[in-house]
Amino acid sequence: MEEEEVEEEEEMEEEEVEEEEEMEEEEVEEEEEMEEEEVEEEEEMEEEEVEEEEEMEEEEVEEEEEMEEEEVEEMEEEEVEEMEEEEEEEMEEEEEEEMEEEEEEEMEEEEEEEWKKKKKKWKKKKKKKWKKKWKKKKWKKKWKKKKWKKKKKKWKKKK
Repeated sequence: MEEEEVEEEEEMEEEEVEEEEEMEEEEVEEEEEMEEEEVEEEEEMEEEEVEEEEEMEEEEVEEEEEMEEEEVEEMEEEEVEEMEEEEEEEMEEEEEEEMEEEEEEEMEEEEEEEWKKKKKKWKKKKKKKWKKKWKKKKWKKKWKKKKWKKKKKKWKKKK
């Protein structure tokens, strides 16, 4: 009986040890599974973070490119506006110069006309003066001649 009891006890112990070992194994497996799951979750999290960072970087790069494009467009628009303004100014200057030239021409024409009028007037005046002088001279000559004739006559008579 004792032998049987001892055997039973041994079996019981063995079973207990086996059960404990099984339990331990199960625990170890569960722990390993848990660790694996954790590692997987961490890896997933890291991957997601990396993806998010990459997306963020891409978005930033896109935004920067858009900003640069906008700046370039603005610069081009400003250049075009400046060019237009310069052209307008040049046109205005040309118009002003043309106006000035026209005014100068008109002034010259007016001066020329005035000069011609003055010249004409002066000639007329001169002519009149000359005519007057000429008449006077002619008259004087005539008068002297007449006078001379009279004197001559008188002188002849006296002789």
